[in-house]
Amino acid sequence: MSEESAGKRLLSVEEIAAAAAAVASMPDFEKMARRLLDQIQEWAAPSVVACLRKDQGGDQGWRMVPELVLGTVTPAFERSIIRLIEEAAPASLEKPVLVRPQDEMPGSQVKVRDNWIVPCRAGNVIGYLFMRGIGHPYPVNLGQAVELASQALWFRLSALRPGAEDGRSPSVARGDLTHLDALVSNLQGVSESLMVKLRDERERIRSEGDQQAAALRERDAEVAAERARLLDRVEQLTARISALEGEKAASLRENETLKSRVEELSRRPEVAAAESAPAE
Repeated sequence: MSEESAGKRLLSVEEIAAAAAAVASMPDFEKMARRLLDQIQEWAAPSVVACLRKDQGGDQGWRMVPELVLGTVTPAFERSIIRLIEEAAPASLEKPVLVRPQDEMPGSQVKVRDNWIVPCRAGNVIGYLFMRGIGHPYPVNLGQAVELASQALWFRLSALRPGAEDGRSPSVARGDLTHLDALVSNLQGVSESLMVKLRDERERIRSEGDQQAAALRERDAEVAAERARLLDRVEQLTARISALEGEKAASLRENETLKSRVEELSRRPEVAAAESAPAE
């Protein structure tokens, strides 16, 4: 057995809460079971679904819940599920467990269909929902989603007593209906409250995201304005540098002109003296 992730899609809390509310809203056990099976088919499309509840009057101490059977369940297959449950390590089935097929080769790229065992516990009910032949890909949290979505169903099942030996469906223990209906109503209320909280939380996150986006847009505008100011200042400084370089070049030319003028004036006395000297 393994709880290794088997798919990439993750069912959201909202999806699971909606499924739980839909199951809880059904008027009787049979319709609740049908709604749960439809939901399981929508999420994963297993080839077989079977539910066994602990019952000392049943075969090997277990009894199949006929409303929660989908596909063909032979006596041999039923016995194999019972054996799997009873041979499991203590406390290993207290939460949903992924059962890898024994014929899957480690590291193989070909994935054999998976199986899941989901515990069913409420009131006097101890049982397990077995889902067989689930193809890839499917939601990674399938087992946990089915466990949560089925809670109202197990409370309803806890008010039913096993059917007679002729295999008829369980009948209602009428004395427990008032308490059961209160539990189901409470679960519906919790599911609806959870969905409201989820919507509020999603709206809060969206609002915060909008506020952050507005703040980022405002900051971007400030950065863009500051960048424009810096570019303008750079252009001004570039123009000033260019002007200074022009003034420097003009000063250098003027210095060269003055230097030439000074040299010319300094040579004039020598020329005059040479011209006035008597010839020998």
